[in-house]
Amino acid sequence: MKKIYTLCLSLAAVMFANSGNAQTYSSFGLSPNNAVYDSINNGTDTLYFNFTGLAAGGYDNATIEVWYEGWFGWGGTYTPILPGGTMLATYGGGVSSCTELKATYTVLASTITAWGGTGVIKMAPDGNNQPWCDRNRAKVKITYNYCSFGYPTAFATGVSLADSSVCSTSSTQALTGLPAGGVFSGTGVSGSNFNPAGLAQGTYVLNYALTDNIGCITYANLPVKVLREPASINQLVCENSTPTLDFGNNPYSFSSNLSLIPAFDTTNVFTFPSVVNSPTTYYYGKYSTQTYYQIDTFTATSYAVIDHNSLTNDDRSGIAITDSSVYIVGDSNTGRFELDLTNGVSLPIRDGIFTDLSERKIYSLYNTTTSSLPPNDGNPFELNALIELDADLNVGALIVPLSQTIILDNNSDYVGIYSGFNTLIVNDGSNNYYSVEISSGAVTPLGIHNLNEYGSETWAIWGVAGFNGTEQTVYYRNSSSQKIEEYVFGPNVSTPVSDITQFSDMACFIIHPINNRLYFHYEGGSPIFGGSSETLGYTDLADSIYVYPGGSVGCPAPINFTFNSVNLGADTAVCNGDGLYILEAGLGYSSYSWNGVNNNWNIFPVQDSGAYIVNVVDEISCILRDTIVIDVNECATSGLEDQTLSALSVYPIPSNGTFTVAYPAVQTNATIELFDMNGRVLYTTKVESGSTSNTMVTSVESGVYFVRFTTENGTSQLPIIVE
Repeated sequence: MKKIYTLCLSLAAVMFANSGNAQTYSSFGLSPNNAVYDSINNGTDTLYFNFTGLAAGGYDNATIEVWYEGWFGWGGTYTPILPGGTMLATYGGGVSSCTELKATYTVLASTITAWGGTGVIKMAPDGNNQPWCDRNRAKVKITYNYCSFGYPTAFATGVSLADSSVCSTSSTQALTGLPAGGVFSGTGVSGSNFNPAGLAQGTYVLNYALTDNIGCITYANLPVKVLREPASINQLVCENSTPTLDFGNNPYSFSSNLSLIPAFDTTNVFTFPSVVNSPTTYYYGKYSTQTYYQIDTFTATSYAVIDHNSLTNDDRSGIAITDSSVYIVGDSNTGRFELDLTNGVSLPIRDGIFTDLSERKIYSLYNTTTSSLPPNDGNPFELNALIELDADLNVGALIVPLSQTIILDNNSDYVGIYSGFNTLIVNDGSNNYYSVEISSGAVTPLGIHNLNEYGSETWAIWGVAGFNGTEQTVYYRNSSSQKIEEYVFGPNVSTPVSDITQFSDMACFIIHPINNRLYFHYEGGSPIFGGSSETLGYTDLADSIYVYPGGSVGCPAPINFTFNSVNLGADTAVCNGDGLYILEAGLGYSSYSWNGVNNNWNIFPVQDSGAYIVNVVDEISCILRDTIVIDVNECATSGLEDQTLSALSVYPIPSNGTFTVAYPAVQTNATIELFDMNGRVLYTTKVESGSTSNTMVTSVESGVYFVRFTTENGTSQLPIIVE
């Protein structure tokens, strides 16, 4: 059977879209009381759902969805019966909650259109059920595709790219539709090409629409995954230095090319070539491999516990770690502590918290439709994404969509959250286990497994995900043995990793791969570890971590190295009649030396010809140098509005704070001002008509200052040095 994707509208009544083209029938059946729900009044009620307006021309598969609410006892089940007597799989039974549950069935659309426009689906009870809930009812919905012109003569059967997992830096790819002749659409699509440039991490659906010769339009689509890129790195370094970057346990590939080919090296610590240009750009990408991780054993020879009740209140959910902290979620707050359990800080509640142990980054379970984290209210939660949290548990911008939605429901049993190296393993609460690749969101079902996890007051249990070189594993506390055990999914074998059982009601723990500790929570005390009301503790751990070679390199990101520089300008000639020439080295350096003398002046006055060298020290202790040659010579002055101002002089230079300003006799009153390098006026004096000099006595500190002489004809200024 061909798999055809069409536009689907899910409404509470019959809907017709794109009249004349391929359309979707989607409707709930109506009860004998003309309502969407049919109520279950007693344990032998048969329910009836009438469908009208069923369209001819149906093609491909149809879905029949059944929802029901009620607690019908451990044996209570219903069987859907189609017109003509076809029975679908029985559902229900073993349900210990009054929440709404759903079953989905697939039948041929042609089966439904053969009913001739109307049909009744019956829900027959199997035995005498016991409707114990406040609301006991069910509803049924049919959805299928059809064409009003008749059965389609051609179908869009697929759309493809050379590579459907790309980076935002990947090149444009040509799209191929089967059969040819259709129209492509979607984010990043232009004509028959897909360009991921500038797209954020996530999954994008590319659509293909094909119109056949009778006017029916069928659709195919292709999910394209834009992968996560590491953060861009911008680092200030010293000129000609060889900077080293250390990424802890995570290996990366380094290259001078955006393609990361050829690579300098693949390692977690890399020293770059000498940086001779600013900026100098390299690229790096995460080297993804399968990480072998096992808890070998743990003991109680080195441990510590604290009571976190005063900071968080009663236990609620969740435990996580980062390189520097451990987090525990309570009923009032989340507590963050340093790894030695000191310096607790109160943070917001985050019920779905966990850690990617490969990078020690915190995430939470997330639903993109409601923009919400899991509520601790007992209601089912549709997990369709992961979202990154910062160190203060603020929700970040990074969202990793999952390839498959997982419905978490802890009313049947405990939800399980097992964090590992780029892996999250989830128990949905009904013993269905799923493995999630954290970096991509790829979901792999692991099947149904009965681990007999130990639960407490929390809505979920927290443990560790591992890999033994062949099979995925989880580490959990077994309710029967009371020990922490390793469960291997392939052979379905559970083995204790330690004989310690004295953990009170512990149902939440995590490991730290850096300091080799097992961090745990329980309520009350323990004969081995102690504790009181709400206990957070750690004990020493022995584990095995091994990264397999031969992995793949992820998306690239730039590493930009820059260095500071000081620039005195080009060599120049000045006139000795213009007074001192001022060299400027700029602001913001921690030290200034001129011709070997460290006077910490950011400017320097020049009186004589020669080479002038400045050395400065920047904020990362790099020594920067520049040289300028100044030629001081005799030359005519020009360009002054008044020749009187050109004869201004100040002496002695340097001075001790007392100096004389000399000038030709002026016919009008003038003003002399002394100001510093920041432009602040420190002293002011008036010059009477006819005078030729004025002596100023100041008490300023050592440094460079300026004298400004102002008349009605203009202003002139000269620098002065005070020692």
